[in-house]
Amino acid sequence: MIEENIQFVLSRIKQACLKSGRNPEEVKLLLATKTVAAENIKLALQTGQRLIGENKVQEIKEKYEQLKTEVHDKHFIGHLQTNKIKDILKYDVSCIQSMDRLDLAEKLHKRLTLENKEIDVLIQVNTSNEESKFGASPEEALTLIKEVSAFDNIHIKGLMTIGLFSADADKVRICFKN
Repeated sequence: MIEENIQFVLSRIKQACLKSGRNPEEVKLLLATKTVAAENIKLALQTGQRLIGENKVQEIKEKYEQLKTEVHDKHFIGHLQTNKIKDILKYDVSCIQSMDRLDLAEKLHKRLTLENKEIDVLIQVNTSNEESKFGASPEEALTLIKEVSAFDNIHIKGLMTIGLFSADADKVRICFKN
């Protein structure tokens, strides 16, 4: 069932890419593994997928031993509290997709410097303007990017946003357009 679901998603990605004139080879599927058992993550990785995303540090800790021998790339996709930075680095996270404030970048930079490490990040932008979501406002995003880019051990790889949760595709599209 896992393999069929992944193949279905990959075919949808390919269709969307072809429709928009993009090369499907440029798009990576991130398997969000929130609440998924390590055994099922292993099955998903056996399909050739290599990119997983966790949104809670506690789940990364719990699954680490079972997954450490599996070939994969781990991203952190949740809101990161500064007191959890040490754990993120301890459990081999290669990218934080939720860099949303300068104090987080400063503390991350200090820890990375101490451990002689580097990490990739995505700058999270709250394009839906929902108070329940994290991220820099679109107006503050460029300033945050400039500030974070000053840290030589933090590599900005792009932006991340979570669109409005709505059945109205036009409203959702506006979030991603912003």
